[in-house]
Amino acid sequence: MIELEEFLHFIALDKGTNYRDPEIEAIFNSKEIFPSQHCVVATRRAGSISVFKTTFGGKFQSATSAKASHVVINARVETVMSKPMFKQAFQDARCIVPVSGYYEWKKSETGKKLPYLIQVKNSHIGLLAGLLITSTTSTTPFLVIITQEASTLVQDIHPRQPLHLSPSHLDMWLGTSPISKCDLERIKNVNDIALEANPVTKESLTDTTVAISTPSKIATENERDRQLRLF
Repeated sequence: MIELEEFLHFIALDKGTNYRDPEIEAIFNSKEIFPSQHCVVATRRAGSISVFKTTFGGKFQSATSAKASHVVINARVETVMSKPMFKQAFQDARCIVPVSGYYEWKKSETGKKLPYLIQVKNSHIGLLAGLLITSTTSTTPFLVIITQEASTLVQDIHPRQPLHLSPSHLDMWLGTSPISKCDLERIKNVNDIALEANPVTKESLTDTTVAISTPSKIATENERDRQLRLF
């Protein structure tokens, strides 16, 4: 379970009264976060790191586009520096997303889809790389999470995974300097951060805090009702 104070300490922020926001604490006490719901991120504003709530996913529309996109929740690391929707945010609106884990499906030999909770090994805090996207459809930026090809462990469950940040990369990710392609290659070394995947049980759902979930395009209605989501 992630505690707000522990996260603030992890990213080297004082446990000041500025972060004793009941809404932020409520998010940390939630079980799951779905697209269109509020989540907590940390980013750099006016030269200092701040923690605040934003919306997970949103519709993107630029000043010159005729209509808004579908709801966007992810950005592929392979194209994040070049796609018009993401490239500006990648340089000046990077953020980190604290989670205890995220859910994925794995198809069993019987054809049944089984849920797994994927977490950083030997840690209950995962720091995902995110972007704050500005759109004409919203007065505030919304969050997208960057994904990459899956590590050896996760490949057996799903071909992609969120981009996890190691503590050594936090200063670079939340810094004000542009990130180069070489920098990004170092950050996205897929096997740098060891993950573990465990089948979801009622007990693990009870113990999990702020696990990122998204609706599966292939899940049945009953599977959606069990809070088991494809990321």
